[in-house]
Parts: sequence; structure tokens; C-alpha cells
Amino acid sequence: MVEFLISKGIRVKSKKNSLLMKFLNKLLFFNTNFMDYTTTIGNTIYTDNYKGDVLCHEYIHIYDYSNKGKIKYFLMYLFPQILALFALLSFFSLWFLLFLIFLLPIPSPTRTKIELRGYAGNILYWRSQKLVPSEEYYYWISKQFSSFAYYKMWPWMSVKMLKKELNSILDFDIYTEPFKELSDHLKLA
Repeated sequence: MVEFLISKGIRVKSKKNSLLMKFLNKLLFFNTNFMDYTTTIGNTIYTDNYKGDVLCHEYIHIYDYSNKGKIKYFLMYLFPQILALFALLSFFSLWFLLFLIFLLPIPSPTRTKIELRGYAGNILYWRSQKLVPSEEYYYWISKQFSSFAYYKMWPWMSVKMLKKELNSILDFDIYTEPFKELSDHLKLA
């Protein structure tokens, strides 16, 4: 899987050896397990977990980042928390300080959609290995959506809702990129 990613111009780097990731770990103090998760920025995957399902998840993110427009993807992923930047305009008026409310863990439908597509990549990998994810695995994913792992992006995610959304993505998108290309690669691997 790593060779496939590298052939696509994707870099895979060790997270524990990255100064950038160590800095982000301090900045994202609310996520005490940040260094345990895989992080993708642009075309670089920072990980120490080279499992196929994780790399498929990140490949979907990189594809979306590259093809949906880098700025649009960035804004979608960080919305609504990115609106807190408007607080920097408070030197014009103190009313801009109200934008600091967006630093709270407010649900993010756009980040949820992005992560659902990523987790559909996980499930595609499992299917390619003729494996069925356990209920515990789905439960773990649903908890990620409501925890500080993703800054409480969708606290209402149930296992039933998660399965429905992931199956819908795979049923609809399996014949479109990046799922088709990933599926074709996994059949050859």
C-alpha cells in the first residue's frame, strides 16, 4: 500500500520523528492522543501505523484535498472553528471578539462529511480483504466523531447512522474516483 501511495506522489513520514507533529501535539492540547493518530497535511501522511485500512482512509483525504480545491477543502475541514480568526479584527471593534465562540467544539457537518469519506476508505480495504468490520470497530469510529479526536465534530453519530452513511458512500461512489482506483489497486495487491 505504501508503494501505491508513493507512486501517486504521496509522502509517508514518521509522525513521532516530525517536529511539525510535535508542535501540533502541543497546540492541540485537548486531544491527548494526537500522536497516536495518523495525520495528513496536503500530500504528506504522518503516521507510525502502516496498516492498509488507515492508509486507504488517508488516500481518500489526499484525493479530496487535491481535487476539490485545496483552499475549499481546508476551509471545509476547519469549519466552523476557523471563523475564530475573525477575532483578530477586534482592534477595529471589540465586537469581533464574539468570534472567539467558534473556538468551542461546535459540530461540523463539513468535517463530518470529509471523515465519513475517509472511513469509507477503511471499510473498502476491509471488504477487499474479505473481512467484515466488527460492531466494536463501528462503535470505535462513531465515538471518534463525538470525542475530542475530531473536536466533537458530530456528537450524534450512532453506529446505525455510521453504517448507513458508509454503505451509502460506498454504494454510490464505488464506481467513481478515488474509490474505484483504490478498489482496483486493492484487488491487484
